[in-house]
Amino acid sequence: MHPYEEMAYDLYPLREPKRVHGFGRLVTLEEPRLLGPWLREIAVLFGPGIRFFGDPEARAKRIALWGGGAGDGWPAAVAKGADLLICGELSYHHRMEAREEGLMVLELGHRESELPVLPHVAQRLREGLQGNGVAVRLFSEDETFVWGGQAGRSRMERQGGREAEGWED
Repeated sequence: MHPYEEMAYDLYPLREPKRVHGFGRLVTLEEPRLLGPWLREIAVLFGPGIRFFGDPEARAKRIALWGGGAGDGWPAAVAKGADLLICGELSYHHRMEAREEGLMVLELGHRESELPVLPHVAQRLREGLQGNGVAVRLFSEDETFVWGGQAGRSRMERQGGREAEGWED
């Protein structure tokens, strides 16, 4: 084979920086807590859309917290000995696997599970981006986030003033 016909490869080792913060948290209560009454309190805070998979008569002492989708996090919760995983959501199959491992699951909803950590994330971003001219801001529930100034314009205006074929309102 001629040298010009050989594929050139550049290999670089990838090194991840040491993680200071993980995605989840593990809380150990002083005393195990009966879940039934606690679930009712949580439903008042997060609304009736919460979903619990487990025994409401059970008690939990070690509780794993994971914001958003916990598909990657539930095995760590099991490995750390958690009784209950509180997360945004878990796919059907992951939930069934977690239950087979003895882990109870409380799904709050993706958005609802991430809201409590957003101020912390925003502060970390502000610190990390300080001096770079980047503004970090949290939007409240009553604000509308507009990406690229498209809100308030009709579909036809966004498409350059002409109606696209096959596009129906």
